[in-house]
Amino acid sequence: MPEVFTIHELEQGSERLFEVKNEEESRLFASNFILLLKAGDAVAFYGELGAGKTAMVRAMAEGLGYKGFVNSPTFTLLNIYEATTFELYHFDFYRIDYEEEAVDIGFEEYIQNEGICFIEWPERVHNLLPVNRYEIHLEVPDYINQPTARLIRLRRY
Repeated sequence: MPEVFTIHELEQGSERLFEVKNEEESRLFASNFILLLKAGDAVAFYGELGAGKTAMVRAMAEGLGYKGFVNSPTFTLLNIYEATTFELYHFDFYRIDYEEEAVDIGFEEYIQNEGICFIEWPERVHNLLPVNRYEIHLEVPDYINQPTARLIRLRRY
């Protein structure tokens, strides 16, 4: 049974499931989740095209105080946002073929930085992901009848 959106803490190795019915509830999830984040954290976003990975990053960046436009860095691989407390590093690895491409843009240095890393398509750089990270798996259970509903599986490693 899915849980409510309040996330006080999430122990390493644990997982929680959330069910959201619309974009407003997705933003509520994001605003509660960001309360867990601290300098140096990484969040990996999994999901098919159109599952809402970038929308979730956008909601989190806004919740962390970023006032500008958030879009997916599909072609540039990285966008940097100056938030209130942290620098935010938004990666999108959809278009890379080899992990070395992520290494070439300094991915490993950003991961070790004091900012927060948001990583879309992390399965493309699996061997480079930090051991300690959050994972958000987004699923659209019924795209035809409920296109804004999502199942969100949150894991902490």
